[in-house]
Amino acid sequence: MQLSASVVVVLMLLPAAARGQTAAAALPRVDVAAATGWFAADRSVNQECCSSWSSSLFKGVSAGYYWTEHLKTEVEVAAPGPTEGYTSFSERLTANLFRYTSERHRISANRLSLSQAYQFGHNANFHPFVRAGVDIDREQDDIERYVQTAGTFEEQHTAASQTRTRPFAGVGFKAYFNERAFFKGEARFTP
Repeated sequence: MQLSASVVVVLMLLPAAARGQTAAAALPRVDVAAATGWFAADRSVNQECCSSWSSSLFKGVSAGYYWTEHLKTEVEVAAPGPTEGYTSFSERLTANLFRYTSERHRISANRLSLSQAYQFGHNANFHPFVRAGVDIDREQDDIERYVQTAGTFEEQHTAASQTRTRPFAGVGFKAYFNERAFFKGEARFTP
């Protein structure tokens, strides 16, 4: 009798044990991910002439905090690899004298992204999501300029940098291999 009273007390204190089921595991609140991919950009210097698409390896690290099962805030630090753009133009100086200029732009960047995501699905292996946020890009443009005038040739090196802040929207999916590893595919759109 005493043994059955102890079992009843234990079953009352542990409702999951009374149903014969294990308690549901708490979902993780934080996730960390490393990203790699292919980055492509049109690095045309003069928008009226000549497309100059360039691509490079993209690498980044992100961390996210889940407010609920569906709502997540994410911070990402990324470094798209260097890309290049080319341009050339000529100027008439006098009736028979021209100046020819060609430029090579090597652009490298660092990016900080802050975003809010809504993840669809309920504790599933595949989660589509939508995202909105802001990208803060710091770009460095190293310029090699070659100028030729009437038999003289001059080479110039300059650098320019700028910081841009742009909003973005994105869609994607997250597919889990197991409880700790996932694959994420995403497309981002900026104005």
